[in-house]
Amino acid sequence: MILAVAAAMAVHLFADRALKIGIEMAATKSLNVGVSVEDVDLSIMGGKIGLQNLLINNPPGYQHKQLLELKDARIEVSMKSLLSDVVNIKDVKLDGLNVVLEQRGISGNNIQDVIRSIPAKDKQESKPAGKKLHIDNLEISNATVKVKLLSVIPGK
Repeated sequence: MILAVAAAMAVHLFADRALKIGIEMAATKSLNVGVSVEDVDLSIMGGKIGLQNLLINNPPGYQHKQLLELKDARIEVSMKSLLSDVVNIKDVKLDGLNVVLEQRGISGNNIQDVIRSIPAKDKQESKPAGKKLHIDNLEISNATVKVKLLSVIPGK
């Protein structure tokens, strides 16, 4: 009994920090740009996760430091659905989303550069991997998209 209580307390104290580090490391490796998150709130039993101040950096050579900034994200999933083929996400709330799209030259921009750096899956794979997702409610508030068209010819 005491061991179970101690384990539950340890998960409660360290799960948020471990998840924060895992998100930052995995996203930085996948996107090949710096990714940071200020805080993560995980409720395993409630099926909820919250992220505060998620930042995705631009690739080198762009004016703005960040490609994306997200002030607050809240996600709630049906825990029973995690065991099925379709994961039911009840609610996704994104608040304070800021995206900066920077054009560089004629044929490139920061978002394309990040997408190109993501490793392609094996094209010979015949059956889809993973589970299907179903989202009941998606709410995006206070979103801003800035488009920065850099001149192709210096001085123009």
